[in-house]
Amino acid sequence: MLLLGVIEAMKRHYKKKLITHILECEENLNEALKKKNVKDVIYMIAQTWQLVKAATIRKSFHKIIVQKRREDESQQTENPPTDGELFEIINGIEGCEEVLEEDIFEWLGVENQNPSFQILNEEEIIQAVDPSSDINDADNEYQDFKDFL
Repeated sequence: MLLLGVIEAMKRHYKKKLITHILECEENLNEALKKKNVKDVIYMIAQTWQLVKAATIRKSFHKIIVQKRREDESQQTENPPTDGELFEIINGIEGCEEVLEEDIFEWLGVENQNPSFQILNEEEIIQAVDPSSDINDADNEYQDFKDFL
């Protein structure tokens, strides 16, 4: 649907090439068309693809990407999975066929109360990776390096 701009451009260029071929032939329309074979048509299509501007392709795909993002965002915000759907999804996972619905709700309740992730700033990330390091030491090393230069 959104690639119509690209398809329309291809059609226009193809029709122009075909009409040009017909006008250049000295025979009538039927004879000119009979001279074209599948190989000729494929080459004409390849040539017309080269005539489609990059901006046309870019605009078409940009529209697709923007629309897809909007659909994804609206789906995420408007339609969270129902409890039944979530239960079916988890039971469909190999090894989780025998998980009880109560277990899933308990797991979700714990996750809502105590999220398993944290948003960390730079200092906290450094501390998590290397507990012995101090962020001030890194600043001092940078200052020492600047002084050296």
